[in-house]
Amino acid sequence: MTSDRRAEDLGAPTAADASRMLDVVLAELAGLLASPLDPVLSDPTRLRIQVALHALPAGTAMSFTILRKTLMLTDGNLGTHVRVLIDAGFVSTEEHWRGKRRTTLYQATSAGRAALDAHIRALNAIIAASGQLSSGPGNGYNRRRLTMVTRL
Repeated sequence: MTSDRRAEDLGAPTAADASRMLDVVLAELAGLLASPLDPVLSDPTRLRIQVALHALPAGTAMSFTILRKTLMLTDGNLGTHVRVLIDAGFVSTEEHWRGKRRTTLYQATSAGRAALDAHIRALNAIIAASGQLSSGPGNGYNRRRLTMVTRL
């Protein structure tokens, strides 16, 4: 009697069953991870800037100074990262003058809002995929089951 035949008799999965289960798990993970992350928003500082501007109602802007203080960034760091977001079309600027003082206002563009929403969906897909491998109950394929599948 072969080991696969004994496994069938005991109700345990055979090597073929394990291979099919692994294929299903990998297909589900591939589906969850299909959403790409936005390379511009993958930088933590740019993500924080975009989220801060996204949190404002549409059409509302935030000054450079308030944005810098809110995110606790240096002038140079904020300026560099905002420039990348502007070049990507995610942020727009508006300058106002009071006497000789210039105030620069920033707001998220509709493209920036859409990009952040897509980036968050991609991050949530990654989180959901990691849940597929967690050991908690009710999460589909858990680590123990996946380990069992890969050992057979």
